Amino acid sequence: MIPSPRELRAQPAPARASAPHNLQDQRALDRINQNTELLLRVQGDAELLAALQPAGYDAAALREGQGVCERALNAFTARQEAGGAQRTAKSAQDSTAARARVEYRAFRSLGRALFKNDPGTLAALGLTDPAATDLQRFVGSAMNGYDAALGNPAALSALARRGFGEQPITAARALLDTLQGNNAAHTQARAAARQATTDRRAATKAMDDWMAELRAAAVTVLRNSPDMMARFQS
Repeated sequence: MIPSPRELRAQPAPARASAPHNLQDQRALDRINQNTELLLRVQGDAELLAALQPAGYDAAALREGQGVCERALNAFTARQEAGGAQRTAKSAQDSTAARARVEYRAFRSLGRALFKNDPGTLAALGLTDPAATDLQRFVGSAMNGYDAALGNPAALSALARRGFGEQPITAARALLDTLQGNNAAHTQARAAARQATTDRRAATKAMDDWMAELRAAAVTVLRNSPDMMARFQS
């Protein structure tokens, strides 16, 4: 018995595991906030500020440090947004790909059943080769199969009698166009996320280097003032 396209479409898609929580990002954000709080604390403590000035850390220098931390925060935020955009684009691509594969599986199964004794039509519709798993190959083979069916009146009539005629094929073909657009959007979003990751690393390193020098200077100038060192480190 030939399964109907509706029965084939009703088969559930495999479940996907959810992404784990990214503790590394949270730690990076905590570090930025802690550095910013330290700089504000020093600027609000006249005694600490006076002690650090001989080492080159006056109010203007500390404001410069705040700017370094702000750039790190901006880069962090940009990376989070880029990562979110990439996940959204990937979800759209996966959802469209799943729907497109369901449609093509229905077309392919019905065609192979209808034309099992007609090798010429099977070959013309691209139904003799194994189904492609690679996304680009899948899109290409599905498009070719749909176009061949639309251009073959006899095959199209036979498919239509079983519920997969011109309108469903045209809709399935349009779904492939959407999938190609989603794939291009995901590729662009992934590249943007990679660049944002590079920018975040650079900004975070600049902050870490700047703060490391400040802390080293504080250890030096406050070495004989344990109370002030405690306030600096609190």
